[in-house]
Amino acid sequence: PTAAKNGFGTSTSLNSKVWFTLANGVMTEVFYPTLDVPNVQKLEFFVINDGKIVDEQINLVRSLEIPNSNSLTFKQVNRAKGGEYTISKTYITDPRENTVLIDVDVDGPSDLPLYVYYDPSLNNSGLHDTAWNEGDVMLAFDGMAPVRDAARWAARVAQLEQRIAERAQELVEFVGLTGLRDADVGTLSF
Repeated sequence: PTAAKNGFGTSTSLNSKVWFTLANGVMTEVFYPTLDVPNVQKLEFFVINDGKIVDEQINLVRSLEIPNSNSLTFKQVNRAKGGEYTISKTYITDPRENTVLIDVDVDGPSDLPLYVYYDPSLNNSGLHDTAWNEGDVMLAFDGMAPVRDAARWAARVAQLEQRIAERAQELVEFVGLTGLRDADVGTLSF
């Protein structure tokens, strides 16, 4: 990650203990539970265009907007040099949860292959981190020990899914108030 940040966001409440930084058209870090513990090194998108991998940081024309000057909301707009597509991402934190909300909008061909690159750094170390998907939930584990208790992880996934379901309407209302579109909002929770 670079030290030359374009944006730094957090919540206006003390309930949320998450901070994020932006640079070069991508999310460069997420800190949780304190400002000295990065748990994400990078979140960015790649596209395949004309058989080539296109990196948001290197190959696109980037800009940063502040949609609401009264909040720490940022919008990164990354355009293909030839104008074939645009990837726009709007970031805001949930004031009641340790969550970064990301509204992603891709304007371009409907068959444009889009991939996400997520680099966790749990407890400020990428060593021995393990991640996997369980349905719509991505789990990350810090440590060398293999997952020995599948039932425990299945219960945790069920808890997360229940919590997401309970908060869904609240988040839709929150997202509506901030001007984000609820259909395209992803979450990064800690």
